[in-house]
Amino acid sequence: MKPSIGSVLYIEDDKDTRELVTLLLEQSGYELVAVENYDEALLLARTNRFDRYLIDHRMSGGSGIDLCKKLREFNPFTPVLFFSGAAYEN
Repeated sequence: MKPSIGSVLYIEDDKDTRELVTLLLEQSGYELVAVENYDEALLLARTNRFDRYLIDHRMSGGSGIDLCKKLREFNPFTPVLFFSGAAYEN
């Protein structure tokens, strides 16, 4: 097993996408915590330290933009990457 190259909080409400990205990032050496909704993510972000956030644009409980704004209230420096599997707008 590779040594960790950093911790990631990954928020994705689609189970298949969450499992695939989790597998890929863990195989690449990231220490990953994957959750499926806004509330879980906010609780973990407030109680743990992560090196980066990977956020789905749309999720249960709120948008990725809303979550980013909340994260910035108490953590202004951790990098945030938005990710979405949506190929089109509804």
